[in-house]
Amino acid sequence: KERDKQAEAVTSNPIGRALMELAGEGGWEGLQRALLDQVKSRTAFDEHTALPKSPRGFGIALTRLTPMLRGMGVEIAKGHDRLGAWVTLTPIPKEKSKKVATGRGFTTDDVA
Repeated sequence: KERDKQAEAVTSNPIGRALMELAGEGGWEGLQRALLDQVKSRTAFDEHTALPKSPRGFGIALTRLTPMLRGMGVEIAKGHDRLGAWVTLTPIPKEKSKKVATGRGFTTDDVA
């Protein structure tokens, strides 16, 4: 039931759909602003108004989607260096995606 809610939240979101597509192609790594461009290029023109206008706003959207994407088998790592904010999308092998973060630094097996 929880996974169904996560799947609905991700697939109803144009950013979530684009990130799932990129992860399905083997993942992605680069600057956050470049990922925003990738997402825009994979999103229908009429959905562009729903996308964040800035890389910073996009970063906030990524942070909100991260737990749901993790539950669907996509890991997002974020960092910062002298060039700016970077993002790595990595597909999680099926056996690892059964682990769920509890929010306190622990993981537990997903029994849903």
